[in-house]
Order: sequence, then C-alpha cells, then structure tokens
Amino acid sequence: MRQIPLPILREIQFGNPAIVDLVEVYVSRDVQPDLRFALFDQDVTWYGQEYAAAGFRTPLRNRQSLTDSMGDLTLTLPDVGRELASLLQSTDIAGTPVLIRRVLLNRLHINESLEYYRGAIRAPIAIEGTTVVITLIPRCADPDDLRVLPGRPYSFACTARKFGDPDTCGVVLSEHRYSGSVGEGSSVLTIRDEGLTPSVVESLKTKIGVDDDGADILSAVPGVVIFDSGVNEGQSRPVAAVNHCSIELRKPFSATPAVGDSFRFERRCAKTADACEGFDNLDRHLGFGNSPKEPRNLMRELLR
Repeated sequence: MRQIPLPILREIQFGNPAIVDLVEVYVSRDVQPDLRFALFDQDVTWYGQEYAAAGFRTPLRNRQSLTDSMGDLTLTLPDVGRELASLLQSTDIAGTPVLIRRVLLNRLHINESLEYYRGAIRAPIAIEGTTVVITLIPRCADPDDLRVLPGRPYSFACTARKFGDPDTCGVVLSEHRYSGSVGEGSSVLTIRDEGLTPSVVESLKTKIGVDDDGADILSAVPGVVIFDSGVNEGQSRPVAAVNHCSIELRKPFSATPAVGDSFRFERRCAKTADACEGFDNLDRHLGFGNSPKEPRNLMRELLR
C-alpha cells in the first residue's frame, strides 16, 4: 500500500494546503531556467511550466562549529533520468544559480508564492545511478547579507490587501453597490433615502457567518458610504446598519449633508471564509480556516 505524505494527507482531511518547493536551475545563465524540479512525489504544473517530481529536500544546515557554513542546503533528486544525470556529471555546473520557490498546491498563483532560497551549486556533485545530490550555498544581493522574503502569513483571516482587487480578490464591486441621494431628515450619523426599499436592502445582503443552529446570517454590513457631491464629497464612513430608507453610520461625517447630495453605499468584506462564501468567492479566499484566530478577533466573537 502506498504511503501518503503527511502534507497531502492533511490537505485531504483538514483542507490545509500542501506546501511544495519548486527548484529552478539556470545552467545557461539565461532568464528562463534550464531545469525545473518539484520537491514532491508528483509532477507540478506552475504557470504553464512542468516541474518534474524529484523527491523531498533536506532541511537547511545549521551551524555546528565556527568552520561550518551556515545556510547550506542539500538537495537529493532521487530519479532525474540517466541522460540528465550524465549531463550533470559531464558539465561544469559549479556556481550555477538555483532558485527555490515555495508555492501552495491549492493556490498556484504568483501572489501565493515566495522565493524561499536563492543560491548557487557548490562542487562536487554526488551522482549514483539516477540519484543526484547537490549542495547549494546561499547567494544574496543585499550587501549586508540580509534578504527579506515576500509572502503572505498563514492566518485565519483573508490577507487580500484590497477588497475587489482583480488580481487577488476578484469580487466585482459594482454588483454590491447602491447609488442614492440624501433625503430630508439626514444628519452626520444618519443618511435618509426613500430609494432604500426593503427589496434593495435585501439585495445588498450576503452571508457573513452562521448561527448556533448552522443557519446563514445575512447582512448588508460591513460597508461604507462615500459621497460623490456636496460638502462631504470624497469622504467615506463605515456603516453600522442598513435599514428601510436609512443608513446608520459608525462615525459621523464632518458636516451635515444637504438634501440631494449624491452618495454611494459599497459593501466591504469581513475577510472570513463565511463572508467570502457570501460573495460567491470562496475559491479566492486568502486565509486558512484551520489556523487559530487572533485573540482580539476571538474576543469580538465572544462579545457578540
């Protein structure tokens, strides 16, 4: 019976993403890599390029003594093929640049990846049959030998910087927007508009969570009011509630709007998996439901 690697088993059972390292070897020093390997038990396709399955990596080596080199990485490629093994053996490959990119199997997008390791091959290369052992030494363009690796944290909440951004979020904001005009009786904290009929309010609602019985909780908040004309033009305020003919604000505007001033109400996202599902956008949720919540967010839920 075939053994399933633990990262894959976790993804199957709990939805945790399998993390895979993709190795790119630049023998010709060209912009595009000459060799591509996936440190995984299966081939991986990333941005239209095939990365051949090449087993798993050895962890970074720690400094044991002052003579040890810190940051070396040993790669064991168990089955590279005889032709490729012969090529590596006959080519002076020492000093060849190597880039290791860490990706998530369930989100193969460049925004979901990070450059985990950038280094060069150190001679000699150990080759036995079709198994190749390569040692990498770190390279850094930073004169202080420091490198900040980009990437997104593994957090409970969605980490998309901007709600509706086409590259990361993808929600079409125009489908969750209402344009109206200020009516009589409005104040710095309340916007009245006869156009906010019950049917319009219902159309602005999406799922934001589930109750104790497992039923969906529908709401038109979080959201913001943005003025397009009048004394508050260009200003926005968060919304506390959307009711029939009125919008209650969490923070007051700087001045009372005049009757006839135009405004927009736009939905925002609570950045949870439930809220993302409410926008029919769960496939692009940039959070991990199995990660522990931050204490502050947990306290907010307990105080509801």
